[in-house]
Amino acid sequence: MEQRATVTGLELAELIDEKIEPLYRFALLLTGDPAAAQQALIDVCTACAPQIEAYRDAANRVAFIVAKLRARCLIASPGNTGSSPAIARQFQSMGEPERSALALFYLGIFPAQEIAALLHMSLEDLSGILERGREHLRAAAITS
Repeated sequence: MEQRATVTGLELAELIDEKIEPLYRFALLLTGDPAAAQQALIDVCTACAPQIEAYRDAANRVAFIVAKLRARCLIASPGNTGSSPAIARQFQSMGEPERSALALFYLGIFPAQEIAALLHMSLEDLSGILERGREHLRAAAITS
């Protein structure tokens, strides 16, 4: 019989504390709104607490939180970039999974193989998405 490791509230808090900054930046990149990003992060961390035990190691727990946070942010994303700089507007105008792929890659939360798995795509597809995304953002930087 397989034994499950229990995750205490303290362990979950430590995991979240360790990753809070990149998780918040990820949420901010997806929503384009600081308040929406903060609320999404709070909601997801609260909702994930009872389910986190199912994941054995910290990397899988973070992947679970990121997947839930991504889903929550895409729902919360107001689509309003307001007075954001040109590059931020360009980033917000990208579709999915391009925004998520670029955000996860540049924030360094996961290696490329794990990003591809999280977004349900091949490494080849991820590579193409990252290349096109960088070109898209580079063009915005040149014209701004």
